[in-house]
Amino acid sequence: MTYNDSENGWKAVVGYSDQYKQHDTSISKATDSSKPNTRFSFDLQKNQTISANNNAVFGLNYRKDEMDATVYKLADKFNSDSKIAVDSMASGTNKSFSAYVMDEHKFSDRWTATAGLRYDKWSTDGRILLPNKTEAINYDESTYDNWSPSLSVMYKPEADSSVYLSWGKAFEAPSLYRMYSSSYSSNVYNIANPNLKPQKAETFELGYKKDLNNKSAIGVSVYDTKYKGLLYKNSLGVVDGMNATCYQNAGEAEAKGFELELNHNFDDKWSAFLNYTYQNPVIKKALKVTEKDKYVTAIPKEVFRAGVTYSDNKWSGMLTGEYISKRFSKTDNSDTVNGVYGSYDPYFIMNMDISYSFNKNYTLTASVNNILDRDFFNYYYQPGRTYSVEINYRF
Repeated sequence: MTYNDSENGWKAVVGYSDQYKQHDTSISKATDSSKPNTRFSFDLQKNQTISANNNAVFGLNYRKDEMDATVYKLADKFNSDSKIAVDSMASGTNKSFSAYVMDEHKFSDRWTATAGLRYDKWSTDGRILLPNKTEAINYDESTYDNWSPSLSVMYKPEADSSVYLSWGKAFEAPSLYRMYSSSYSSNVYNIANPNLKPQKAETFELGYKKDLNNKSAIGVSVYDTKYKGLLYKNSLGVVDGMNATCYQNAGEAEAKGFELELNHNFDDKWSAFLNYTYQNPVIKKALKVTEKDKYVTAIPKEVFRAGVTYSDNKWSGMLTGEYISKRFSKTDNSDTVNGVYGSYDPYFIMNMDISYSFNKNYTLTASVNNILDRDFFNYYYQPGRTYSVEINYRF
């Protein structure tokens, strides 16, 4: 639910999701996993005009994630209803609170500076059933605090062009499943790690933008991002008769890249965009020699997106295409085979959305994802062509 008071600069968003049924079945281990989870989130934001040349944004955010995961042994590995015993069990909670402020000051028609500061407090606790199936270990709540500053300066050599330089820090917390829930998949034993910590990132970016004839806009940027305490999946050898992996804070990485974008308005109804990103995400420090200078897992080297949009009174729509290059799930990049469970295949898909607004309150949206019905794995096998209908009500 969203509340938006644009006149006074207030915006609030409250969200809740409850995925009460989620199952993963491992035929090789004759197990079925039940993984219900919930999420509650709240975000409050205030836009404030301080002066004619100074605008600020203040915000608060809270999120709570809860997870339960139970793995059952099956009498019949092809029948998920033939449960005979509990093989493992885990539960966990993540809570995060953040407060942030961003201030934009226009010194002149040519120079603008933007400074921001964000404070995050993240906490987690969990419980895991020990291998003897009779005892559990409880992990007391641990907390993590982080300050994330940012700064950017923009210069406009002409009214239709700008150059900017930005710097910022951020962090990413590990997921509950990586911390507390072990699982079997495709003859691999994925072991939980309750001692995971958030990873940190620092980014520098230099960019240029220009408007062309009031119809087209081009942009180019280069960036360099460094990661510390890198969260990545590490191979542990053979455990319980299977190849085992575990997420760890065990390295440093760097991603250098550039981005190109083009936007064009054909008229007041039709527009199009192109976006291309190339990056080189490389592990700089790792636990094993074979992992150094390899590509960071699950991050593509190339991303290309293009689309056409239409908007006319009550009707609007968008047709987009997206290409994602090959990624790796193993830190030594040895998983070069595509089309199998656990692989991150290169793919190109097209999606389409069409919306109709009956009035200022009701909007009906119909969507088709993966129009070309492409088959590919994004670790898990991805669905083919799918359809959805959404009704949106604005108070």
